[in-house]
Amino acid sequence: MESNYEFTDLNGHDELIKEILNLEEKIKQTIGDKVNLIAYSQMDDVDVNKYD
Repeated sequence: MESNYEFTDLNGHDELIKEILNLEEKIKQTIGDKVNLIAYSQMDDVDVNKYD
């Protein structure tokens, strides 16, 4: 059984996006490295061999 992930749809959740951007900036200011935080959601269990 494999775990599959997809990008999380944050459309319409501007406040969450703003928080992520603020955290990215805080990390940059703290450690000096630019980072990009990416939101993934685990998909329901899918049989990846189902479509072979």
